Amino acid sequence: MTKYKKNTVFLLICLSMISSLNAQYRNNIWIVGTDAYQWEFIDTGISSVIYVQPPIVGSKTFSVAHSNIQDSSGLLFSSNGFYIYNKEGNMMDTEPIVPSKFVNYRNNRSDEVQQTIILPKKDNRFYVFATGVSDHSFDISNPVGSCVHDILNYAIVDMNENGGLGKVVSKFNYLIEDDSLSLCQMSAVRHANGRDWWLVKPHFARHLFNIFLVTPDSVIKQPILEFTSPVFTNGVNGQSNFSIDGSLYAMSSTFSTIYTQVNYFDRCTGTMSKIKSIPRIYDSFFQDYLKISGVCFSPNNRFLYLINNVSITQYDLETDERVELIPDSVYNPAGYTVAYNAPDGRIYIGNYFGTLNKMSYIEFPDKKGKDAGLCQLCFTTPNQAAKAPPNMPNYELGSLSGSPCDTIKPTIPIHTAIKIYPNPAINNLTIELPTNTPKARIVIYNMLGEVVVTKINDHIISSIISIPVEHLSRALYGIRIVADEKIFIGKFIKE
Repeated sequence: MTKYKKNTVFLLICLSMISSLNAQYRNNIWIVGTDAYQWEFIDTGISSVIYVQPPIVGSKTFSVAHSNIQDSSGLLFSSNGFYIYNKEGNMMDTEPIVPSKFVNYRNNRSDEVQQTIILPKKDNRFYVFATGVSDHSFDISNPVGSCVHDILNYAIVDMNENGGLGKVVSKFNYLIEDDSLSLCQMSAVRHANGRDWWLVKPHFARHLFNIFLVTPDSVIKQPILEFTSPVFTNGVNGQSNFSIDGSLYAMSSTFSTIYTQVNYFDRCTGTMSKIKSIPRIYDSFFQDYLKISGVCFSPNNRFLYLINNVSITQYDLETDERVELIPDSVYNPAGYTVAYNAPDGRIYIGNYFGTLNKMSYIEFPDKKGKDAGLCQLCFTTPNQAAKAPPNMPNYELGSLSGSPCDTIKPTIPIHTAIKIYPNPAINNLTIELPTNTPKARIVIYNMLGEVVVTKINDHIISSIISIPVEHLSRALYGIRIVADEKIFIGKFIKE
């Protein structure tokens, strides 16, 4: 499978329920490691590795607690869970975004999975959510290192300040205080209206979820969602993850819990209903139950990948079948951590120990069993401390067409916004774009997902574009068009 195919498969799944996407913010650039490198995914794969200069003050570890955001111009800023950094790698503010005593105790470095996440606000401003330990909780904890995260707050970054490098204009906006929150497992998904977001943060010891509606103007706490069974302790060193289309939610933990939770998620109401609880498997080699540290859905929502420090299991959500993907009997020395979907169609898996400057990935996550193609330590990273990809929601997910709350931004069916003819086509396919479209990118792919035609028009003179297709075999083809910051998909037949 080519990298073109992987990218196409990812986008096709995302677009199956919506006809246009908000493409302002993207998931292409990931910052990883203690040296804060970044890499960018594009259609042809990884295009560049760019070194970000060291910050002026403090540590810049981006291991498992970190997040970042970009737009069409590139990286905007990032956070390692304690501090916020501009795109040049310098601190926006020398004071942390969570209370300082625990930050100082941890030597300015956080290793709590998904401790922070960034969501758009409005007018080029952003929320930076982070969990932490209040100074009061730190003072009374014994031992000190056993502090439970008891606060959830957010900072606001204004990217209009400092010549576009950004400024932290507000901090310590508390959403939760004096509670017991999971140290990890904070995630978010776009609201079905295509503008707002849902932020989900579990409790530490109860099977309870704090859910917030994040709008351009405010963050509104929703009724607490609590499940009565099974016994479920969230604790530490676990991951939560949404499916690419936002319809499914999964959460795991290595802290005493014996289940991985899988829920349906309603993007319109922000509520969840349980699908199943997946029990852990006993490992005869270690004579213990394997504790699941990471979870990630396949793009087609059929499989859930269960990650622990020594192995990776593909769980079939339709049949409950499990397949361990380790290709041989030697356990991975890296220590698998968490896993995330990438724009190239792969699932990338964190490397806790930074072994060999490499991460692992699943090449074909929609395929059943070992055909999914786990490649252990195959992806070279710029430095050995590149533990995991950043915690980012699917920024490119758009509104859910036809949902009761799809009221903010109407979707545009391809047959009314963009015309494709003749269909069937013999020699040429004509694309008629809306008038005054500044530029467009057109990709034609076969039903295996392989890209067969790519056409980029940066300066469109006419709204009518003709594409030769006489060289294509007789078959059904898909077409993806990016025009005027929207993405459209359709199909045509080549005679």
